[in-house]
Amino acid sequence: MLQNSSDVLNKLLCWAKSNGAKIHPDIEFTVTTDKGISAFKKYSKELGASYDYQIEIPTEIIITPESSRGFFHENYPGFSSKVDEAQLRFCNSNSITKLFLSYLKFSDSETNSFYQPYIDSLPIGSVIPDSPLLWCIKDKKLLQGTNLGNSIDLKLIVLIKEWYELVSLLIGNSNLVESNELEFYNEYFLNKGEVSQLCYVALEKFHQKLENISNDNKIEKGKISWLSFEAYLWAHLMMTSRSFPYRVISGKEDNDEGILLPVVDLLNHSVSERVEWKPVVNAANKQLFSFKNDGFDTLADGEELLNNYGLKNNEELLLGYGFIIPGNKYETCALKLKLPAAQITGFASEYPGLKLPTPEDFSNISSNSLAIKENSKFDDGLLYFLSKANPIPEELLQIFCLLVKNDYDETFDDEHNSANDSTPRITTRMKLHAINNLQVAIESKFNALKDNNLTSATTPRAKICSEYLKSQEKIFNGSLKALKSDLKTTIKEVEKGSKILTIKKILNRDIKFQEALIQLFNTDKEEQQEDAEEQEEDIIDRLISPESSIAHDPEESHMLIEQIIVLWLVRCGNKNFYPEYKIPNSDFDSVLPSYIFDLFLWFKIHKFRETEFAQAEIAHFQNLHDAYFPTFAEECPEIFGVGSWKAIDLVIANRILDLIRYTRVGKEDIYLLENSFV
Repeated sequence: MLQNSSDVLNKLLCWAKSNGAKIHPDIEFTVTTDKGISAFKKYSKELGASYDYQIEIPTEIIITPESSRGFFHENYPGFSSKVDEAQLRFCNSNSITKLFLSYLKFSDSETNSFYQPYIDSLPIGSVIPDSPLLWCIKDKKLLQGTNLGNSIDLKLIVLIKEWYELVSLLIGNSNLVESNELEFYNEYFLNKGEVSQLCYVALEKFHQKLENISNDNKIEKGKISWLSFEAYLWAHLMMTSRSFPYRVISGKEDNDEGILLPVVDLLNHSVSERVEWKPVVNAANKQLFSFKNDGFDTLADGEELLNNYGLKNNEELLLGYGFIIPGNKYETCALKLKLPAAQITGFASEYPGLKLPTPEDFSNISSNSLAIKENSKFDDGLLYFLSKANPIPEELLQIFCLLVKNDYDETFDDEHNSANDSTPRITTRMKLHAINNLQVAIESKFNALKDNNLTSATTPRAKICSEYLKSQEKIFNGSLKALKSDLKTTIKEVEKGSKILTIKKILNRDIKFQEALIQLFNTDKEEQQEDAEEQEEDIIDRLISPESSIAHDPEESHMLIEQIIVLWLVRCGNKNFYPEYKIPNSDFDSVLPSYIFDLFLWFKIHKFRETEFAQAEIAHFQNLHDAYFPTFAEECPEIFGVGSWKAIDLVIANRILDLIRYTRVGKEDIYLLENSFV
């Protein structure tokens, strides 16, 4: 807690009021033992008095980007002009404000700033937000498996580069003498990789320096250089935990800068509070920032007056404020897709209506560590957030569908004139494969969390991380359940439309093919004397089960199933050679589906010449062909002696199988899908 906190608070309130701030008489700020400075409803003696405000802060005492730039323009004009001219890679719209804040707090200037009462009220020592940015490597391992745990070091490194870029420019364009503050960067980060073991060693050493701002000692003038990284990190934490969006008073919706609001930033957070932030103009035609809590009039005497920082998940709260909310209903889990920027922009170009997330969608205004350039906003891939309310975002599933889109889906698109749609039309095959891949991705994240066992957490940080991990696991578990439910529903819909085939359905429908297999694979003749229904089911099981006399283990059984399906697909490709094909109104289409026959024609006409067949692939199917032919054709000519049964036909059938197959995660069953839109 701040030294002499009550005195610091009183000076702040007096300074704010003397410069035009208005605070409702029924609001009392006080220092508490558990929350530090807080605001409470305290009924005053002015009974019957009416006020149209709660807290109003004049723009003159607000630290804004203009006041920050104005300071450097006046005191370091060379630097100020260079900032405007330079193409800074790591700095962003809040960097100058953070550097200004570092100066106000840590400069050894003998002249007190106009903002001094406010600056003195900003926490230092153990009451600053306990952000993981301040944690040592040992404590950061508590976050292992989480999105924050995977990115925290990189966030810190980017922040270091932001600071170095700005301070180097300042020193190079002013009369400031270069200090040893930059030695750390020059030694450990200059021309080094983004993250390396050397960086981790450097961060551990740097943590020791951070102890200067992690204790309760009063900061003496000049004890910490305002140009140092620890000063800049302190300023960064003040911005993440206390800043408000500048657009509230600027009126510019595209403004992503932050401002610091004295007095208002003392209010604690509750996501259930309904609050209003807006600019107002007083009788003297001066602009003020107005804060109102909609429930103020109903607060009981002594009840706390709260602000609402926004709908923040636990990652944002922990990183920016140093705490989490157990059971946070706005909790989310991040899922990052590391796709090439060119591929993402290709999706955006082909489907203008496809909503793609950009860093601006999720960045906290004050914690944004990188300026977003239009041509590089997808350089880091795509970031989606899963939540209880939205366990599987529709846009996320759409991207996974596009990632598995193949020639079969493209052809289906063309045939149904959907090429000009602004959003992707999803086929059943795309969706089922997308669900598979998304399930694998989420299970990987989920399992990484479970590997981090914090059930016996004892330290405050470990306890926070334990709760954070539980909330993340709950979201991932909900997402997996939603995927499995969607999968079940989709398969039911496909089965209802008879758009899906299994090996059993194939053999049950194509009796001649089944009988040929029985003959060729020489299953036990005695089995053929049993009841017809039992015989049919048993023969199928004997052909495809690991216990059969044909396949002796699960792997061999799976290989046999694939071989049978490939043979059947070639039979479908030869459909027009069978006599049943010429019989009007026959049920031959249900035996040998027309869409597979059409795929064979399409492949031979449009894809065969441009397809590169690997030698290993050709050799494999040549061996398979030689193992079965000409024996199959001789023993069952009505099936295997009709049409073309060359090795290349088996290769083409296998390629078509790849186009139409679907296998569930963790299952061996192969499904053949006739495409349709979901």
